[in-house]
Amino acid sequence: MHKKIIASLLITSSLIYAQELKNEKFQLVAKNVNAVENVITASGEVVIFSPTYYLSANKVIYNKENETFELFDNVLVIKDNNIQTQSNYAFIDLKKDSFNQSPMFLQEQSNK
Repeated sequence: MHKKIIASLLITSSLIYAQELKNEKFQLVAKNVNAVENVITASGEVVIFSPTYYLSANKVIYNKENETFELFDNVLVIKDNNIQTQSNYAFIDLKKDSFNQSPMFLQEQSNK
């Protein structure tokens, strides 16, 4: 009986955690932040972080509806505390879990 209860609690907590990751929350810090409907524009030493990402740039445009970030000038992207990229521009699509940058410098840490 107790094993069934524990197993169902573990499955439920795993599903809740997976849903939280799907709806990942981001924190944003910047000198200037403006929001118009579903678009947030931040400028001036912008830093954005979440459990998955650490982003910094001079300017960032976030579209809540499309779940995209567009970063401009002095762009730094760290994903999963592993992949680090530097560029002048980046576009990150959270729904597709993809990003494009130009020009790009890539550094990946190995877990040896």
